[in-house]
Amino acid sequence: MGRTDREPVRMQRNYSVDILRFLCAYLVITLHIHTPYSAYTEPIARCAVPLFFMMSGFFGKAKIYRLLKIIVLSTLVYLFVNILPPL
Repeated sequence: MGRTDREPVRMQRNYSVDILRFLCAYLVITLHIHTPYSAYTEPIARCAVPLFFMMSGFFGKAKIYRLLKIIVLSTLVYLFVNILPPL
């Protein structure tokens, strides 16, 4: 039996993305805790947040546009609340 056009295509799970996501989560945690080694680990751990942003591009344009909307909206809220003088 062959696959017909009506059957959904199943994508296989990419475990390397899961491993990278786990590593990024660990790096974010190391940014929030202070240890005697923080001066050495912090420059390496700073890559975690941009990596999360880049990994969101792995899942398609629709998620990127949604993420971009959230970033723009949160930036506007930040500017309104923190930058503009109080009324």
